[in-house]
Formats: sequence, C-alpha cells, structure tokens
Amino acid sequence: MNSNSIALAGNHESMVVSLSKISQLKPQKTGAHVGSFELVPLTQTRFSNPSVRRLIIESHGIFVNLQAQTKASVQEQLGADELVSFSRQYRSVLRSACLSLQETAQGPSEDIALLCDIYRGGELVWSLVELLFIQPQGGSVAVDLVDWAQLNFTQADEYTCEILKAAESGFRPDQQPQYWNAAWLFVLSGRCEDARRLLLSHSRKDDAAFRSIDELLKKFPLDALNRDDVSAFSDWQEEVGSRLRNQHFASYPQLETIAKILAGNDAAWSDLRDVIDSWHEAFVGLALYFHPKLRVVELGEVAEEALRLFPVSNGSLSSLDQTLLALLEMDVLEALRSLSSCSADWWLVSHLTDLLIKAGAQLGPTGDEATQVDLREFLLLEYGSSLMAHDSLWQIGADYLSWCPRNGRAYLEAFFDKIPVDREHKALKLMSACAKYQLDAVATSVARQMTVKLLSAGRINIALGWCLQAKDPALVSFVVERALLEYGQSGLLGSLHLLEHLGDNAFISPALIFLQKYHEFHSLLKAGELLKAGQLLTDLIVSKVAPRKFWKVLFADALLLLDPSDGQVIIDKEATYQLIELLQSVTTEVTALRSNAFVDSDADRNEFSEQMTAFRLALFRNLGKAVCLS
Repeated sequence: MNSNSIALAGNHESMVVSLSKISQLKPQKTGAHVGSFELVPLTQTRFSNPSVRRLIIESHGIFVNLQAQTKASVQEQLGADELVSFSRQYRSVLRSACLSLQETAQGPSEDIALLCDIYRGGELVWSLVELLFIQPQGGSVAVDLVDWAQLNFTQADEYTCEILKAAESGFRPDQQPQYWNAAWLFVLSGRCEDARRLLLSHSRKDDAAFRSIDELLKKFPLDALNRDDVSAFSDWQEEVGSRLRNQHFASYPQLETIAKILAGNDAAWSDLRDVIDSWHEAFVGLALYFHPKLRVVELGEVAEEALRLFPVSNGSLSSLDQTLLALLEMDVLEALRSLSSCSADWWLVSHLTDLLIKAGAQLGPTGDEATQVDLREFLLLEYGSSLMAHDSLWQIGADYLSWCPRNGRAYLEAFFDKIPVDREHKALKLMSACAKYQLDAVATSVARQMTVKLLSAGRINIALGWCLQAKDPALVSFVVERALLEYGQSGLLGSLHLLEHLGDNAFISPALIFLQKYHEFHSLLKAGELLKAGQLLTDLIVSKVAPRKFWKVLFADALLLLDPSDGQVIIDKEATYQLIELLQSVTTEVTALRSNAFVDSDADRNEFSEQMTAFRLALFRNLGKAVCLS
C-alpha cells in the first residue's frame, strides 16, 4: 500500500518540509524521498503597526468562525458557497489592511511600501486561489479570469482617473499621454464596456473607424463563453478579423491595436510591448482572446506562453511569479512554498492552507489526508507561536494553537508556562485562557505564582483567593497560617468575604475550615449572638486544628467570654470542662516539655504561661457560676 509521509522541522523564522512516498511498512519500512523545501517568510510582521494588528484581530474572528462552522456542519465539511463567503471575508480584511497602511503612512517608508506590496501580492494570489479551488467551477474559466483581472489589475483605472482630472481642467482626454494605454489595458482584461466609455470621449468618436470599433466592443459576447457557446464568440472574432483585413482602422493605428487584441491576432503583442508591465496582465488577454476554449488544466500552458511573450526583466522569477505559475499549473504545495517566501509572516500561508484543505484541494502528489493535516497544523503552530511571543497578542495566538489537534495542547502548555505573571490583570487573563483550553496544571502553576507574589507584597487576603484557585492543600494551609499570624500581631483579620462563599472549597485544607469558622465566630460576636459565639469558639479550641502559635489568640478571645461585664455565663459547664482538660495538656507541653510550638522565645513563653494562669482562673470561676445556675 502506497502512502505519503511528511516530516517538518523549524522555528518562527523558517520551516523545512520533506515529503516521502512509503511503499510498504512491514517487515521493514521502505519508500522513496519525493522532495524537500524550505518555507521562509520574508520578514516578521510589524505587529506594532495598527493596520497589521487590525488584520490579525479581524482575520482571527473569521478563522474561529470558519473552524466552528466546519465542526458543526454535516461530516465536518462546508458547502462551496460558505467557503467562498469565508474566502471573501479574508480578502476583504487583507485589502482593508493595505488601504489602511497607505492612508496612515506618515511620509515615505520602505517598510510600509514593502508591506503594501506584500499584501497586494497576497490578495492577487488569494483571489486566484478562490477562482481555481474555492468557488464552484461551472462557467468559462476565461470569464472568471476577467473578474480576477478587474479586481487586481487597476492600472487602467488609475490612468482613467488622471484623464478625467485633466478633462475637468479643460484638457481633451485624448490628448493625455496615457489615454491609449488605458484603452488597451481595458480591452486586454476583458473590460470592453469600460473601453467603449473611454473611446467615446475621443474628439474623433464620430469617425467611421471609431463607430466600427464601438460596434464591435458593444457586441463583445462574453456571456457566450459562460454559456459554453464558443461558436458565437468565434463568429464575433471572425467579424473583427474581417474588418481588420478590410482596413477599417488603418487611419488609426491605436484602434487597429484594439482590433488585433479582440481578434486574437499575434501582431497585437508587439504593439503592447511598452504598455504591459508583467506577464500577469498579458495572461488574461491571452486566455480570453487567444484561447477562448481554455480549460482549467490548460492554464499552466497559457501562463508559460504569457511568460515567453513578456519575460521578467532580470530573467529570474520572483516568489510571487513562482506562486502564480504554480497555482495555474495546479501545484498547490509548490505554490504554498513560493508564497511563504514572499510573505511578511505566516499569516497568509497558514490561513490559505486551512481554507484550501477545507475546500478539498489536493496538496502534494496524491493529496494524502495525513500529509495535508500535518502541513495545516504545522503552519498554524508557527503562526500561532509568532503571536504568542507578543505581549498583547498571545490570546489570539492561543486560539490558533487550540485548533491544532495533535500538538496544539503541548504548545499551549509550553507557552503559558513561559508567560511572565508580573501583573494580576495578566494572571486573570491567563487563568481564563487555562479554563477555556482546560489546562488545569498550568492554571495551578499560575495561581501558585500569584499567591507567592502577593504574599511577598503583604497582600495576604488576596493571596488567599489565588491559592484557593491553585487547589493546593499545603499552600492553602500556609497562607491561612500567615493570615492568622498577621491577625495575632495586628489584631486585624482583614476583609475575608470570600470565606462566606467557599462551598466545597472549604474542605481543601483543615486550616481553611478553621479560618472560615473563626471568621464566623467574629461575625457572631458582631451580631451579639454570644452564646453561639462561645460554643463555636469552644469547638475551635478543643478541635486543636488551629496553628499552635495562634492558640494564645484563641485563649484571649475565650477570656473575654468567660468574664463578661454583665456576669452572664456564655460558656456552659460541659464546655468549661472541655477547656480545662485541654488547658492541662497545653500546660504540660509548654512547661514540662519546654516546647516552642506555641511561642517563639522565652519571653513569649513567660507571657503565654501568665495567660494560661489567667485562663485557668477564669475557667474555674466560670465553672462555679455554671454549676450554680444548673
């Protein structure tokens, strides 16, 4: 069984792709190396530029919607109309970015000019991809190329604008140097109606030659090609050729050139040698007038013919030229390779690859599904990784990584671990992202980092909230002890409203349960519910859950309840017996064993001993009152 294998390696700046054909797997894997190439973006995107950032943000929304709709569709496959819609959305934000760059540029800038050229080239490529691989193939490919030319080759429109401005100033349109160039380019790109309007502004428009060419342009049967009525188009071209042979336009060489183009006469190319800037412009006219029966599989041959007619100036094809030629030859993988070389970053090639695969385009020799998935994933990983490296774009980058089923999660964990948690606002965003992508281990790490940072800053109450998110019992116990010790030193428990809404989180640590109950004790005191407060305090002391160095605080609280100003018995007889018994064990540990568990120094030990003596006397007095009352 034959299959393809793909190997990829690289970093944010380049990637090497190697393809092999596997002929058998057992007993020993054998096969042949198909080829290797390197994907290298021209330069890193200028992420600080507002226009570029807007492109990134808007295209991210399109990408996420595309993935979601694909996942929700039947058999995870979208229809052609939906794919065309997404393709045009991408092209729209790409064009908008280019226009925005031009409008906001402050003075001449090589970087901005280069980026505009890259984006224009990207739109040229994307629209051709849409024509060949995304939109349904039904009509004439030559007619589709006319639409492609109208969208991308705007030199004739620019000339026309200059001519109209001159006309507004009182100059005759046909006196302008670009008048005939505009007319020829309109005709060459199949925009015969635009050419007619321009020719009607000529001062000799009523001459027989002008009326003749106007009639031919008006009868231009472009729709006949869409109806597959090639004979109607051939008849029209024959009529043009007949008038050309009968010298209808002999008095006007410029009109004769138009007739040569319309008739598919090779002599037209020599007349246009100084008008056409690139083989791309010649290609559309060559396909439309010289090969009207053109099929998609023949596009590559026509492109090569256009390149022979109008070779590149230095003899070396640019990356953009190579990309267009590869697309016209239906070699998508080679087109993507060339495209990466003329792109500013991984944005264009990653989004285009994703869309092509969803459209069912064949990548590579056999279109092996595993190969396509791997290529898509690695390109998205590279693009997402480049965004993750920027402080304000990492959340967008994370979304791209999350749509990579094989390695996306590992990339997310690695990147999230490296993001510096230097501000609480960023930490909250990171925690939200961890919840979104179910990265529990990373969330725990972030919560721990924030807990330690806040503890170091003395913000213990906020640190407690973060350590709860870490769900680390040892860390929670540590923070609780810090909070209790701070209270023991300052007498201020702080604002711990979160303790009232812990729910099951209270069971993370016994120390946290104690803190919650101790907070409840203070709430009961403030509410004047002394009996409930006394019972709760007794339970807390007898449970021995509190840190031992906090017991002197508990004893001090108990002393206040044992000697109330109104003589009331708040702690009953049974509770008093429990406290006397506990006090005896504490006394033994402090005095007999000389333990430092309850105090930090000898001075503290003496103070604690005096407190225990006072506590013992208060307990016996309270016991006497309780017995009398009973």
